[in-house]
Amino acid sequence: MKITALVLLLCINAVLGLTEKEKAEIDELMANSKVVEGDILVLNDQPSERMAVATWNAKWPNKVVTYSVESNLASFRGQIDAAIQHIESNTCIRFKENNTASARLAMQYKAGVCNSYLGYLNRVQPLNLANHCKKIGGILHEILHALGVFHEHQRKDRDSYITVYFNNIRTTNYGQFYTLAPRVHKLLGNFDYDSVMLYGERNGAFRGKAMESKDPNHKARRP
Repeated sequence: MKITALVLLLCINAVLGLTEKEKAEIDELMANSKVVEGDILVLNDQPSERMAVATWNAKWPNKVVTYSVESNLASFRGQIDAAIQHIESNTCIRFKENNTASARLAMQYKAGVCNSYLGYLNRVQPLNLANHCKKIGGILHEILHALGVFHEHQRKDRDSYITVYFNNIRTTNYGQFYTLAPRVHKLLGNFDYDSVMLYGERNGAFRGKAMESKDPNHKARRP
């Protein structure tokens, strides 16, 4: 399990820790959002194409991620702390827990939903976790989206490394497998078969494999 080189450079009202004003703001945020990939949220006023951090000022100030963990994620706390420690140990990013900051990553439980906004929004922005992504790899995957990192298998050069079988993929999942335009995605480093941002071979497929490595020594993994 590895963190992509890019790092180196929706809501429920019953949660505790958020003020009524913040809950209302998140409800408004979600009402004006859309899912551009399987687990990535963006605002309607952001560019309509699939996006990467290169398209807008989405970097967290001073490389510090201010965050909170809602009480409904108590059983996930050990994995969340381990994911944060993994990022801090391998990158220049630092995390600061603050339950009242006006701009923070608000991690919370939402049944059946694992998703995050892409990059920094300068407001309380939810990161939703559910039981199927409670392992460290799944949590890392969503936190990295919040840092502005896209999927490894959507790199513009991915066809040199993997084969995508669109005939095996649900049409509703196509967006998760389209490559990113060069103008919205910067390549830093080589394709990483071990990246936590790389889907598993069968993720998104209704039959067989959604994608397969062209290198017999590597296999696409599930976060």
